[in-house]
Amino acid sequence: MSTTQVLLVLNPALHERSRAALSSLEGWQLTFLHTLDDASARLAEPTAPDMLVIDKSIDGAYDWLSALRVRMPRLLMMLIDEGADFAMPGAADDVTTTPFENDDLARRIQRLIGDRKMETLRADAMPPVRDLGQRMRKAGSESGIVQAAIGVVADLGYSDAAVFKLDESRGNALVLVTHQGAADVRAALPSPVPAGHVLARSALSGQLELLTAQKHESFALVERGRLHAAAIIPVGLARRYGVLLAARDDANDIPARDVLMLELIAAQLGSYLARSR
Repeated sequence: MSTTQVLLVLNPALHERSRAALSSLEGWQLTFLHTLDDASARLAEPTAPDMLVIDKSIDGAYDWLSALRVRMPRLLMMLIDEGADFAMPGAADDVTTTPFENDDLARRIQRLIGDRKMETLRADAMPPVRDLGQRMRKAGSESGIVQAAIGVVADLGYSDAAVFKLDESRGNALVLVTHQGAADVRAALPSPVPAGHVLARSALSGQLELLTAQKHESFALVERGRLHAAAIIPVGLARRYGVLLAARDDANDIPARDVLMLELIAAQLGSYLARSR
């Protein structure tokens, strides 16, 4: 999974607050600048960032952003207009007036990046994945959204699918929310998940894990051969929700293309869960 790059052009006074607010985006590359000239130089480099966050209080920022939109129409842009009672994004894709309250900045960045990933993969995705957004919109509730994701994983041919959630009421213990598949697999899934288990590590670190008989990470169902292969996909970037588990009990592995589809499902799941909170 490639590193997500976010360029933040902010008044220096906001740098430390922004670093703290975005500390949950582990593994992301955050670049902090404070002048439009430096930002222009960075954006002129061959590899553009995935997203630009800019502080409206920087002199000339609004007009500069409008001109940039013409030159780089596909660049994701977030405008910070802290303290305003009401704000319009203008040329940006979104605007926040309360970036440091309730993880607002991080959650909005996560949502935009997740939506872009969905857009990028949707054209090549299999029909069940393309329809997932519609299913989730209809579901509405957290349980319905999770069940829609699990159903799509099953439609893609996985024998077992499950979602685990970090439960704040239990000290962020990872607990099983729902499972679809064989009853004996369900009975063998840990809940709550012990600290140090590969499921818990993935949920807390945000790192994908692909398990096979040769690399089972002591996940008993794979280690003992009940499941042939399993993918553990983190759900939620700015605010960790948990993990999506997709497993096969036949002789087929989970190739890179299928992992991308699972990442798309997890990104959509995280995005819709963030909106439902």
